[in-house]
Amino acid sequence: MSEVLHSNRFNQVREELYKRQGLEVRRLKNKFEQEFSNIKDKGEGDIQRLKQDFQLQLDKEKSENEVKLAKIRTDWNHRFEEENDKFQKHLQELKEAQQEKLSELQETNKRQVEQVEFKHKNYLEKAQARFEEKKARFES
Repeated sequence: MSEVLHSNRFNQVREELYKRQGLEVRRLKNKFEQEFSNIKDKGEGDIQRLKQDFQLQLDKEKSENEVKLAKIRTDWNHRFEEENDKFQKHLQELKEAQQEKLSELQETNKRQVEQVEFKHKNYLEKAQARFEEKKARFES
């Protein structure tokens, strides 16, 4: 009988230990779940804050880069206009120089034509005079 009592007592102690262990496991499980939830919430909050900080930094850099790009475009447009003005001025100078050369050539050609006409006129006058002279000799 003592074995039966001892066996019952052993079963009761064992049941109590299982219950205590079950309660302890549930308490630890709840504690760890709460800690995990807190850590997870904190991590999600940190991630959200980092995302916001990153987005702010990204927007700031984007804005700064847009300002820089606008400045560069303005500078390049200004340079382009300056170079275009220089090109137009140089082109105009070349056109004027070419026009001067053309005028000089036309004037030179005109003088040469006048000289040829003058020489031709002199030749014709001399030829006419010789003809008249030879005609007068034949007639006399």
